[in-house]
Amino acid sequence: MCSCNDEGVILLDDYIVKDTTQYTLEQTEWNLVLFVDAENNTSREPIKGPYLLPNSYTLSFHSAIEDPSFFCDTTYFTGMAHINSIEGCYSANNANSTIQVTFLWGTAVHPNFENDEANYCYGIHYSTEFEITATQLKLFYNDRKNYLLFKRVK
Repeated sequence: MCSCNDEGVILLDDYIVKDTTQYTLEQTEWNLVLFVDAENNTSREPIKGPYLLPNSYTLSFHSAIEDPSFFCDTTYFTGMAHINSIEGCYSANNANSTIQVTFLWGTAVHPNFENDEANYCYGIHYSTEFEITATQLKLFYNDRKNYLLFKRVK
C-alpha cells in the first residue's frame, strides 16, 4: 500500500497526485490515510487500536441545509473518529483554499493511547487551509506544519 525508507518512515511520494482541476469539499467523503508532519517531512498511519470500525477516521462534507433548527447556518461535516461520531460546522473558500471549522462536537471523543481520536479531531478543528484533488484531500493546521491526508471514498 505504501513504501517505507530504511527507518520505516512512510514515503509521501506514494500519495502525491498532481491535478489542476478545481474541486470543492461539498458532497465529498474521505478516509484518513496519514498524519503528516510537513515541517520534519515525516508521516504515520493512524493508530488502529481495538474496536476499529470500517468507517473509522472518515469525514464527509455536506451542503448547508434549509432547516432553521439545525445548529449550523453554513455547510457542515459528519464523520467518525476511531469509534465515536463527530459533526461540525465549517466554511470554506475554494478560491484561496481556506477553511474554518466553527464548531466541532462528538460522542465521547477523548485522548486515548489506543487510538488517534483526539489527534484526528484536533487536526480537523484547527484546519485553516486545504488542498483537494480528485483522489486526495489535505487539511492543514499548525501554520501548515502539519496536515491530515485523506483518500477519497466518494
